[in-house]
Amino acid sequence: MEKKNSNNQYPNHKKGSETFLIKVTDCQNGTWQGKVIWADKERAAHFRSALELIKLMDEVVSEGTMNDTQYYQQTAN
Repeated sequence: MEKKNSNNQYPNHKKGSETFLIKVTDCQNGTWQGKVIWADKERAAHFRSALELIKLMDEVVSEGTMNDTQYYQQTAN
């Protein structure tokens, strides 16, 4: 049985790595639209393109925060 880290619900979580859930709801104009959830902090954002999805995830991984509140919102459990 693995011991869970008190700072995170994922026992093998490494600094600089994050967990995302991605739901693609549509594909228009040759790109994806949908919702990305930052599972570690229970925050979510809608994205309008694959490039926007990558930028949102890169912001979280590189900075550890989500500065753009236009896209991100707290998710309800």
